[in-house]
This record gives sequence, C-alpha cells and structure tokens, in this order.
Amino acid sequence: MERTVRASRAHRLVAATTMPIAGAVLGALTALALEVIASRRWLGLTNIAGWGTYVGEPVLIAIVVVAGTLGGIAFAAAMFGEALRLHVTPHQLTLIWDDARTVIPAPQISAISVCEDVIIFGPRGSELARVRNDLDRADLLTALDDAGYAPILYHDPHEFEFTTLTPADTALSDDAHKLLAARGHAVATGAHGDAELLRRRLASLGIMVRDVHRRGRRPLTQQWRVIHPADSTLALAVGS
Repeated sequence: MERTVRASRAHRLVAATTMPIAGAVLGALTALALEVIASRRWLGLTNIAGWGTYVGEPVLIAIVVVAGTLGGIAFAAAMFGEALRLHVTPHQLTLIWDDARTVIPAPQISAISVCEDVIIFGPRGSELARVRNDLDRADLLTALDDAGYAPILYHDPHEFEFTTLTPADTALSDDAHKLLAARGHAVATGAHGDAELLRRRLASLGIMVRDVHRRGRRPLTQQWRVIHPADSTLALAVGS
C-alpha cells in the first residue's frame, strides 16, 4: 500500500483561506494609504493611474484588493509546495520538503519516531533522517502501520544525549565545526536542500544533529550528539 502523508486537512484549510483573506485586507489598507497620499495637495497629485481621485474611491481599492488576494493565493500555493510530505510504501520512505528530498529503503530502518520531529533511525542509534514534524500525526501512524513499519516510537530515545552547539566544543573536530556552521547558515537562509546534504555529511562522521525550535517553528539553535562513526555508515547511502 502506498500513501502520501501531508499536513492535516484542517491546517491546509486554514492556510488556504487565511492567506488570500490576509492578502485582500493588506491590499485594501494599501489602497487606502495610496488614496490618502494622493489627497495631499502639497504633493501635487490628483489621482493614481487614473484612479484614487479621493479617499475611499472604490475602483482603486477593488483593483488592489484583487491583486492582494491573488498574491495570498500564490503564497499559499508556494507554502503547500514546500511543505513536508512523506511518501510511504512497504519498500521505502521518501521525505520531500522545500528543496530537499531523502529516500530511505525499508531494510535500513530500525525504528521510526513520531514526535516533535519525524526521526528515522538506522542501526545503533544512527539517524537516517530527521525533519520537523508538520504532518497529520494520525494519518502518518496509519500509513506506517499499514506499510508494516515497526517499531514506532512516540519520543526521541536520544533526546537527552544532545548538546547545544558552542564554539568551545572541544569534542568536535574543526571539520565538524565548519560543517555545523555551514548547516546552521543554510537552515537560517532557507536552503534546506543544502542543510540536508550537510546533515548527511555530519552523520557519516558519527555526528547526529537536530534543530531546536522556538514558538513559530523557526530554528533557534543546533544541537548535536556523537555515535561511533562505524554505526553511521548507512547515513550516506540514503537520500537523493
């Protein structure tokens, strides 16, 4: 059985309705502001592109409201296109988000954690994938169960092994510090494909990394933990 798991329908419905409405409201406020500016005689303006001859003139407001609504629709479509999707089959899991894509064959998976992050574990605590969990949890659990994946965990069993990254971490090599710094920059700038590639490079060195999020889900900082490099040799074998 194959299934693609996305964010919940309620979440998608809220985004699909609020974004166009927000665009329309912003458009109306922008049009009113333009009409107020045009009404100031000292500016020497009598209209804006033939409209907006007075404050509250409906034609300009209608035009800008339509433009704002279309902008909101385009923004919502782009957001849906970049949102996390997990394609589940009995043979492999495929995670797609933003410009990143990771494919993990089922034989390499030892456990899956469904908590704040979706974490796919390989042998002896290695992480084959870790992504912020924006998926419909009930649908995800059903899809994984139907495809025969087990065990499913509801917490991160290595949560308390992570350490917040600091420049003074002597347990990390210079190369690891550089990779972590590069990954942090990639996450901060929204280059999630680059961040995922860097995560895999770190995993090949035995360094598992996660992002700690503040409210609003923006990354706050990176944390890391170390396993023996031999335990993470599969980390470079997954993903494409």
